[in-house]
Order: sequence, then C-alpha cells, then structure tokens
Amino acid sequence: MSDYLNRGEATHPAWSGYWWPMLTNRDRSDYINLYDDGGPLDKYDQYCVACGFPNPRSKEFEGWRHFADKRMEEATGFAAFWWGHCNGWAAASVLEDEPTSPREVCGINFQVGDQKGLLTVCHNGDPVDIIRKLGENDAHLFHSTLIQSIGKEKRGLIFDTKLDPIDPQTGEPRREVWNYPAYRYQFDYSEAGPNTWDVTAQVWFANDAVMPNFVGVKNWPIDERPKVYAYRIVGSKEYPQSGYWIGGSRLDHPDLMWRPQPLSVQNEAEARSPGSSQTNFHPTLRTLVYSIVAGEKATVSQTVVSRYQSLDLHWVVTPEEQEAYPPALQVGDFWRYAVTTQDTIGNWTRPFLIHVEVVGWDKNDWVFEVGAIHEGDIIPERHVLYFDKETRMLSDASPYPGGYAYTLRQDIQTRAFVRSDDPALWENSPLRRLLTQVPYAWDRAGMEPVNQVTLRALGRSPIACRKLAVAKGVQTWADHTVSSPRGNLRGMFLTADLDKVSAQLIDFGHKNT
Repeated sequence: MSDYLNRGEATHPAWSGYWWPMLTNRDRSDYINLYDDGGPLDKYDQYCVACGFPNPRSKEFEGWRHFADKRMEEATGFAAFWWGHCNGWAAASVLEDEPTSPREVCGINFQVGDQKGLLTVCHNGDPVDIIRKLGENDAHLFHSTLIQSIGKEKRGLIFDTKLDPIDPQTGEPRREVWNYPAYRYQFDYSEAGPNTWDVTAQVWFANDAVMPNFVGVKNWPIDERPKVYAYRIVGSKEYPQSGYWIGGSRLDHPDLMWRPQPLSVQNEAEARSPGSSQTNFHPTLRTLVYSIVAGEKATVSQTVVSRYQSLDLHWVVTPEEQEAYPPALQVGDFWRYAVTTQDTIGNWTRPFLIHVEVVGWDKNDWVFEVGAIHEGDIIPERHVLYFDKETRMLSDASPYPGGYAYTLRQDIQTRAFVRSDDPALWENSPLRRLLTQVPYAWDRAGMEPVNQVTLRALGRSPIACRKLAVAKGVQTWADHTVSSPRGNLRGMFLTADLDKVSAQLIDFGHKNT
C-alpha cells in the first residue's frame, strides 16, 4: 500500500538552475542574461543558421519581449512588472532531464548553463493543469494537492513560496512571485480533536540561487534541508474539508501553487505546430533545443522553416528608412483615436475622440500636444509632452518628470488659452496610461509576425501591422514599411487594448495638406 499520506516523492527529480533576470548587467555586475552576447540565445541563433534554418533572432526577441533595457519603467514610470525566468526554470526542472555536461554542436560550445537556459526559455510559457491561490484558510488545499500531485501521480508541483509584501505607502500587497519546484514531502500528524489534525509538513524545493553551470539540486531556502510548514486540517487526512495555517506559517506560507501540463501533451502540440504549446510564443523552439541537449545537429524541418519564415524574419529597414529611423515625424503630423476608459467602479465610458499632434521641437525633443476633442473641434485641455527625437521615449529634458511640460486650457466660448504648469493634470488624466506607452514600442516591431487589420474609418484596404505585448495589454502597430501621403502611419499605433483604456485610430494626416 502506498504511504502517500505520510510522504511522497516525484519520479522526475527537480534540478537547480539559474533564474535568468530581466535586468541587464548594466544594472548589476553579477547579472548573467539570456540575451548576452555569447549567451544561450546568441548561441542558439548561430546553431540555427549552421543547421540551415533562418536566423530566428531569438536573442533580439528576448530583449524586446521582456523590455530588457528598462524602457517600460522609464517610459511609464511604473516599476518593471517581470523580473526573471524563475517560472520557466521551475517548469523545465519538473519536466525535463537535467543537462549535466557540455555539448559541442556545429562548432558551437553549449555549456550546461546554456542548455538549462534554453530549456528555461522553452518552458517560460507552459500551459498549466493546476493553478490555485492559497489564502490563510486554504492549508487543506496545499495538503491535498501535495498528496495528489507528488504522492499519487509522482509529478512535481511549483509554488510561489512568498506572500506578497505590503507596500508601506499604499498599504496594499505589492505583487512579487518567487517560483520554486517542490519534488518531495513528509507529513507528521498530531491529533487536535475529532477528525482534526495539526500537521508539520516538510517540503523539499529546488533553489535557483546557483550559477548557470551548476549541476544537481540545491534546496531552498537552506541547502540539504526542507522547508517546514505548520497547519491544521479538519476531515480525513487524504481529503480534508478545511484547514488554516498555524504558528509562523500564518505569515510564511505559499501564495500560489501551479503545475505545467505533462511534457507529452506539450510536445504533441510542438510536433503539430512548433511553438504552439506555449501561451507566450518565443522563437526558441523545443525540438531544436532537444537536439542541442543531445549534442546533435538538427535535421532541417520544413515545418520549422515555415514557422520561422512566418515571423517575417527577413524584415529589414530600407536605406531611406534607416536614414530617418526612428520613423520620420514632421510638425503638423497628427493622429486621432476613438477612446474608451474604465471608471473607478469598473464601467466603461462612451467613446470619445482624442487628438495627438506634433506641434514643434525643442533642441533634441519633439513636442506633442494631446487632448480630448469636444464639439466644434475644441480641445479644452491640451497636455504638452516632450519626446526624445532619437529614442522616442518621454524626455528627461522636459520641464517636469515623465516628459510633461504644461497644460493649455481653452475656454469653449472665447477660445482663449490659459496655461497651467501643474503636473497633476497629466498624472490624473486617463490618457496618460494610453500615451505614455507609445514611445518605446516601435523599434521592437520587426520581430513580431505581420498581420493585416482593416480600420473602417480609414478605408477598406487592410493595413500591414504587428501586434505587440505591453505592460497592461496589447497594441497593434503599423509596420515600418507602411506610410501614406496623408502623413506618417509608422509613428503611432493603430489600436490599443489595455487594462483600463481601449483606443482605435480613426484618422491621421498632416495639417495643411
């Protein structure tokens, strides 16, 4: 008879791997990144070319997709929302065999850390078959899921092991995720009443506080020792009906538990369509990574070639565009959008129009005016923003932080303007969330698949575009090669679907044309 009520261990042992941070080594000298020159993704790109595949440009993709140069934080003022690949490593750790020795393929040396890094990327968007938040009264779910997954099914289970800290300024939880894979447990029970048990649970987690080439398992939080949790459950030991954390575990217990889908399920999806097993596509494909880990040159597959070609990886900036890159702007260029926003109680407003216009320049910056259009083409409140000409990010040279210069308020009756220098007018505007995510995105556009979008207000001809993930949703951008005598389509987005703002381009052009 199985002893899963007291102990359990996954058939596939977890292994420790590096967490591959988002931030660059410019931020901290000890950071090692997937997108480093000579790093895992650089070597992967070289390997693909050596095998006869198109260059997937996975190294560049990683930087673009995860905002490695901190453009997100600098452009929006929001702290970076994604810090590393602990989720990808944790999933790979419970599913894949551990690489233990270097491999040389096509003259390229893949160290253990390179192989683990590539497996981490392949599993960074794994679909899950278990995911559950663990609150203060959910200790019974923690208990029964450990029994089911590790004890009965012999499958590893992943936990966000730390509760979100409370922000001292807002008093609200600040979202943090620390994923560690659990591969073994042991329970000790003491009777606390009829069908009531106090449980001391020892859980063995693999740690990612190792260097990339580390081989084996180092336990979290202390090597060679399990993490200990205490809780009370009511009901049977196998299927408790309720439970809650006790002692020090009240403030120190997992915040979330999850488990990736079985490897066989994911790899069947990969065989049908490379990259399709992932909820967030990455051009580092699992079948090619498996060849690297096996020390083999991959056989050229038309399925993979077609997948890479569908990414339009031969996209280039023409000499004319390169000379004017970032996309050329002129004073008088304007864009208009239909916008809806979500109010404080969750209702969406009726659509209203905003006008974005290039009105001038100041040394190295373009000057934009942004405002909502009212009857008679009046814009009662125009926010003036500075954007750096070279980077198109909100300019540090602006009079106020976040690119803000001032606000012009127009009297609807007299049409006279009054200037205000209060940055709170822009900080509290619903347009800030929409427009502050504009400047950094278009230089990533060459990596995303080309789609076609038809905007009814702009005619029936479809527009080549690329869909880009941003902090709080998705933007659709005109491809770099799309322009028009009416103005510049390449300099602004076509649509945006964010958490509290939605917008669609309805007009663009150049004033006086």
